[in-house]
Amino acid sequence: WTPPALCHLPMVLGPDGHKLSKRHGATAVDEFHSKGYLKEALVNYIAMLGCSYEDGRDIYSLEDLARLFKIERINKAPAVFDYAKLEWFNGQHIRQKSDAELSALISPYLAKAGVVSDPPSADQSALVLAAAPLVKERLKFLSDAPDIMRYLFAVPALPSIEEFIPKKLDATRTRESLSVSRDLLSSVSVDDHATAEAAFRERAAEMGLKLGDLLMPLRVAVTGSRVSPPLFESIKLLGVESTLARIDNAIEALS
Repeated sequence: WTPPALCHLPMVLGPDGHKLSKRHGATAVDEFHSKGYLKEALVNYIAMLGCSYEDGRDIYSLEDLARLFKIERINKAPAVFDYAKLEWFNGQHIRQKSDAELSALISPYLAKAGVVSDPPSADQSALVLAAAPLVKERLKFLSDAPDIMRYLFAVPALPSIEEFIPKKLDATRTRESLSVSRDLLSSVSVDDHATAEAAFRERAAEMGLKLGDLLMPLRVAVTGSRVSPPLFESIKLLGVESTLARIDNAIEALS
């Protein structure tokens, strides 16, 4: 009997320099999955712990790793498991997914959160696919999708009045800006985002406002938040009629 060739890998440490354990964060594969990590990102990051590759890249496919791995490249010193770095790897791998791949990956998280049905209807699946390019750059984890995309599937609860009002405006001027936005959306097509933005920019200048001061109350009315995926693209997905109804609700709240 010929014993197999064996080797000991260096220990993996937590950010505090101690042996990696539960107190540092998720350590089980199913925990990483539930948090929305991609398996490709997790394998990519773990393969880089205590190991270096000649071309100096960070992002590798499974095929790349299998082709490039050599036992001689493993460092003897312990490696530190950096959750912030893993988060970055996850975001990079998410952005490499096609829209169809990403929509399939986030749909289970949307269903679990009650944003879509389980399984999603045909209309819901179509909307998830259409929204995928809008949220791709914003996702750190697949589990972020429900909070980011919920406004596309249900009218968001109106936040506090203070959330609507830009720093240099008051409630009256904010309500006026929403009325102006409503009128513009009734006459300007959002199919061409550049043209729509130009129309809003021109109207903001006429009102003595910055574009952001005109758009922020509109964004909050439409998405329920000051931070969201691209506004005009979102309005296109929601439809003008649904968007106008949300603006009317916001105007009423500000009254």
